Amino acid sequence: MFSKIQNKELDLLAAYNRKEGPSKSSKVVRLIAIPLSLIVFFGAIYLYLFISNYHLQKQIDEVNLSNEELQLKIDSTDKEPYNELTVLQGTYSSLEAIDNYVSGLSKIDKQNILQLQKKLLSGMTLNSISYNQDSKEMTVSYTSSNVQNIEKYVTILRNSEDYAQITYTGYQQGSSTTSQGTGETNPLTGQEITTDTVVLYYNFSLVLTLNGGVHSNMKELYEHLTQREKKLLYTLICFFIVVGGWFLLITPSLDKSSELNQTYQNALALNTSKQSDLSKYLLAPDELKIKKNSLKTIIDKYNSQLSNEKIDKLLTTAFLTNGLKPVSLAISDVKPASVKTATTDQTPTDEETSEYVTQATVNVSVSGSLVQITNTIDTLNKMKGIEISKFTYTTSSSTQGSGTSATLTIVVYMANS
Repeated sequence: MFSKIQNKELDLLAAYNRKEGPSKSSKVVRLIAIPLSLIVFFGAIYLYLFISNYHLQKQIDEVNLSNEELQLKIDSTDKEPYNELTVLQGTYSSLEAIDNYVSGLSKIDKQNILQLQKKLLSGMTLNSISYNQDSKEMTVSYTSSNVQNIEKYVTILRNSEDYAQITYTGYQQGSSTTSQGTGETNPLTGQEITTDTVVLYYNFSLVLTLNGGVHSNMKELYEHLTQREKKLLYTLICFFIVVGGWFLLITPSLDKSSELNQTYQNALALNTSKQSDLSKYLLAPDELKIKKNSLKTIIDKYNSQLSNEKIDKLLTTAFLTNGLKPVSLAISDVKPASVKTATTDQTPTDEETSEYVTQATVNVSVSGSLVQITNTIDTLNKMKGIEISKFTYTTSSSTQGSGTSATLTIVVYMANS
């Protein structure tokens, strides 16, 4: 046997030169791996989009069906209360603006005036009072025989905190001469001998700003409509290997999904709108009752439409009841009530008018005591729809004696029923 091996030629490079490769089956797997993975990848995305679009279409059909049902309910609902409520809302807003304006006006009352007199110090006299509702200011003039009492009086008024602001600019000396008989007779003229006495006094005035009367404009929003954002976000393909797969499967599916999503959003918006409309129509009768009651509450604060003679009777009766003597009364033409708006610096600008509330301005002059005048002011303040726009009080003296009088500018507000 050794001889057989000895006689055989040995090829030492045979093992090195022999080539071993993959089998046929493994080659096939390698060839189809990439295409197959691409098909699975695009197929999975397409299947997902197909299922998503299918469910989205079902949701659209459900919302459309709900919209049809809501429309049928809206069509069968009585819209007359809602239409009446819409008209009434405009009337109420206008009346409310006038009412808020009038309610916010500063007011002069009996207490404001009597406090000025009660706090007078020795030797002081209240000469006149002038009031303007628009500026909320009351200008008062005094006479004092003691110059030191002026500062004390102003301090007392400031400490009372009855006024938002007190403006004092100083005093001015004055004098008056009085003659007094001595009881002796001048032998030459036969008349009584008199002695002249010079009396010094000090005039000063104060500007008092009343509290209250701050307006705010106030402007409020009552309806907000919202839309849902898109529910589905599509992830772009991370890599593009097969252009055909992208354009033949993914792009058409994405376009369809986007179209369905937009349709769904429009259907939801329409559904929300119809639900809101139906709710307004169903709630309109109850809201109409509430609005009518609110409107009646505002109207009851004011007079009904009055003729000039009835305005005359209303005010003259108030003067006579409090013991005043009417001197003159002038009634202006009735016009729509105006509301002064203010800028940020509280400066009055344009006026807004209301066709539902009218006003008549009455200028009156009366005579009587300060107590009678203040009682009348108190009476007018308690009367509905009556505002004292301006007020002036003066004292006068003559050979026939001293007297007091007052002029008032009164605004009579009247509401249409």
